[in-house]
Amino acid sequence: MSSIRGRDTLELGGVISDVLDPFTRSINLSVVYNHREVINGTNLRPSQITNQPRVEVGGNDLSTFYTLIVVDPDAPSPSNPNLRELVTDIPATTGGMKLYVMSPRPSKGIHRIVFSLFRQLGRETVYAPNWRQNFNTRQFAELYNLGLPVAAVYFNCQRENGTGDVLDPFTKSINLRVVYNNKEIRNGCDLRPSMVVNQPRVEVGGDDFQTFYTLVMVDPDAPTPSNPCHKDYLHWLVTNIPASTGVTFVLFRQLRREIIYAPENRQNFDTREFAKLYNFGLPVAAVYFNCQRENGTGGRRI
Repeated sequence: MSSIRGRDTLELGGVISDVLDPFTRSINLSVVYNHREVINGTNLRPSQITNQPRVEVGGNDLSTFYTLIVVDPDAPSPSNPNLRELVTDIPATTGGMKLYVMSPRPSKGIHRIVFSLFRQLGRETVYAPNWRQNFNTRQFAELYNLGLPVAAVYFNCQRENGTGDVLDPFTKSINLRVVYNNKEIRNGCDLRPSMVVNQPRVEVGGDDFQTFYTLVMVDPDAPTPSNPCHKDYLHWLVTNIPASTGVTFVLFRQLRREIIYAPENRQNFDTREFAKLYNFGLPVAAVYFNCQRENGTGGRRI
């Protein structure tokens, strides 16, 4: 039953399709960062994976050897994946080897880091390529007659704190609460599209009723994390929000109550430039969540 669930998560995350063909897991593969085992679809920050992972390969046939391939199919894009590490001649029942894997530093969107294990035909029959860019796992497996993988594990990784792509560093000075269906948004939480169909409730703190705010809601990963060519896609912009109110997700303090004009175009919206236009300065609060296709691939931040 566990292998079926594992396969489902690989399909849900797009690993089956973007990286691998469907397969049946026949060997245990364990990847551990800082005493935390990677479960398919886990979200890990770059700061959590700076140390080398510990990799354990199951099996009881010491004459069998494996090749482990680690790729980032989203760097810089699914059509041009990046090879992070490749290790050959791994014996079965290895007691947990330390594997050097370059820590991902995604600058945009959510990146999947995929560990794929293949059974070799024999020892010293597979050789690492001289290139990392535009690496194709299927073609490499075909080149060395590796067949389908025997195990795979993946996790998601995105830029630390979700900052940098949208905002400059700032100090939060106002409470901002965003609630969907009685569930308050915590930075970095995962929500499915079906969970955010209804309008959110947004509460802005503060006790100065002469202060007004502008709320900007953008998607920095549109149309896809690997190809965010729309830059920040503006979902919503609300102005003249009084302090201590609930209204229907970067929050800026306005200089005064005034007319703030929403831009005509939603694509290529730049939060920094918009804030500069109206002299907002740095934001006073921000909240974000991750959202991915209900039964599809990839993920986006809102």
